[in-house]
Amino acid sequence: LVPGLNSCSMLILNNLRDIHEDALAQKWTLPARFGPTFGKLEFIFMHITSLGLIKYLNLLPLSLWLGLAFFSFWLCWQVWVSPFEKENAQSLFGKNVLYMIIQTILIATYV
Repeated sequence: LVPGLNSCSMLILNNLRDIHEDALAQKWTLPARFGPTFGKLEFIFMHITSLGLIKYLNLLPLSLWLGLAFFSFWLCWQVWVSPFEKENAQSLFGKNVLYMIIQTILIATYV
C-alpha cells in the first residue's frame, strides 16, 4: 500500500503540472475538475497516509521514521507553496522521486 500511495503522489504532481492543458482537452483529472488546491491537498494526504502506515506497521525505527517524516513534510510544503510551471514541476518530480527511493531503501533494509 505504501508504494501505491507514493505512485499516486507522482501522478498527482503530473496532473497538477498539466492542469490547464487537461482542462482545455476536457480530460477531467481531479485537479482539473476541482482545482489546484484540491490536487495539492490530495498530494499531502498521500504523503501523510504513507507515513502513518509506515509508523502503524512499525516498518522503521523511530529515528529513521522521523527523518523520513521531516523530508516528507518539507516536500509537502514545497508543493503547497510553489506555483506549477513546467520548470518548477520538474524540480518537484525529482525531489519526490528521491523521497520514494530513500523510503524504499529504508523499508527494504529494516523489514
